[in-house]
Amino acid sequence: MNAERTVVVLSSPYGPIALTIDQLHSARARANELGADAPAPDIERDDASCAERPHLVDAHEIARRFGIKASWILQRARERRVPCVRIGKYVRFDIDDVREFLAEMPDRPADSVETSLL
Repeated sequence: MNAERTVVVLSSPYGPIALTIDQLHSARARANELGADAPAPDIERDDASCAERPHLVDAHEIARRFGIKASWILQRARERRVPCVRIGKYVRFDIDDVREFLAEMPDRPADSVETSLL
């Protein structure tokens, strides 16, 4: 597992936080220096647990898959109406979460239909 490329997404009161393994270790060390009482989350993962994580895609892939405009889904992400993960300046989506969101959305574009993958 390449620590520089592996990203851990943690939930927080402010929304998801994405950190590399190195950043997470640095944050743990700093918290210990400051005397934080909260137990640190276990970040060790084996290949099986990594395979269970959702595959995140960008807005252009969502647009292609569901026949909607990328700008439409990005606007809903800015409004915090669609589930998304922010990794730095990048916004990524879980396809299953977007499918559920679109099924429940009353103002979705009329032409939004999931296209089959070839």
